[in-house]
Amino acid sequence: MSEASNNDPPNREDPFVAIARLVAKGEWGLHDDRGLLMPKEELIEALKARYSRDIQQLIDNHLIVPVEQDQSGIPLYNTLICFDFLKFLERIEQAGFPLVFQQAIAEMYYDLIWQLCTDIEYEVMHFKQQYGREPNRLQLAHLRVINEWAVSNVITRMQDDILACKPEELDMIRKRAAKWKKATLKGARLGYAEGEIEKIVKAVWRPSLQYFREREIKAFIDPKGYHWTKEEGRLIWGGHFDFALCNEKGILCLAIDYQGKGHYGKMKDETRYANRRDAAKRSLCEKAGVPLIQLSAEHAFLGNHQKLFQHFLAVFRDRRHDYTPVVALLRERVHLDSSDSTLTDHRLANLLHRLDIYEMQGNGNSILVLLWELHQIQAPLSSLPTMLDKLDRTESPDLHGV
Repeated sequence: MSEASNNDPPNREDPFVAIARLVAKGEWGLHDDRGLLMPKEELIEALKARYSRDIQQLIDNHLIVPVEQDQSGIPLYNTLICFDFLKFLERIEQAGFPLVFQQAIAEMYYDLIWQLCTDIEYEVMHFKQQYGREPNRLQLAHLRVINEWAVSNVITRMQDDILACKPEELDMIRKRAAKWKKATLKGARLGYAEGEIEKIVKAVWRPSLQYFREREIKAFIDPKGYHWTKEEGRLIWGGHFDFALCNEKGILCLAIDYQGKGHYGKMKDETRYANRRDAAKRSLCEKAGVPLIQLSAEHAFLGNHQKLFQHFLAVFRDRRHDYTPVVALLRERVHLDSSDSTLTDHRLANLLHRLDIYEMQGNGNSILVLLWELHQIQAPLSSLPTMLDKLDRTESPDLHGV
């Protein structure tokens, strides 16, 4: 496999768009797919493979409910909604709700979720207002994916409310669900992604440690302290860090940039400019000794990426003053990767060189960021989860507040 040119833009497609491509090709199913609607007999066969319970009895007890009828009046069931509800039913039963209440929940649940999944009027209207035309096939798939994501958020919130409610409050939950969905969709366009990153930061970087959102770079780096390039100078005077994680004295420990939806623009010129800006920010941070990590869109929307980022941040917090095991682990890992012909990369040699420098400087923050850089070099076969687990098992002093 040949190495990509350094001038090539990175492959950081919006995860919603990536899924939409699969949906448009028919390779990924969503809750609103009419192909998932089936009569009772087919549904029983589909559910038998995953559930040991008597599916017919659940239907007779009105705990599995049709969402539509075909032209002949035969009831049709949505398999994905059935899967979702049967999983939720276990929690309902554990809560000790009587059958009559379970039936009322089921009646509301199936109908409401089907309505929310198939109603993308809000998304289509927003698209037409923005572009002055109807969406094409891929664009419509993209709108459906965003709608599916919004509904999944509503489902989680609604289930929690149901478990805490009384029977007479179900109608109120139904009315709130539509508002939750619209608010979630708006949030996706108004900084929702950065908010998701902030939740992780806030959960890990707890008091007395400090963090700042969208703080100017010049608040942490002296504009007159180095010989900056023209591009670096522009960033220092006019740019910001999306998140600046500091110790209890306000001294910067880690800068985080989120490169999410729209970061690279739509045109080649926009992408080239974004790449130059990203490179300049990495360069100025390196000169100033500021550890920087740059996150892609997946870290705001995909659970496995969010968990990995949170795990890394927790290890960074705990290991800033006890980084000797990190140095040993990095050397071992880089040596293994360097001996693997499929991973031969000049970036590994560069990483090892900087590790030597940071170790001599006693710069634990920058050493820990090399874990994240190695993760990006190795992607998609990253060893970071294993390395973080090893560091968790290595005894470390409790210096969270230092």
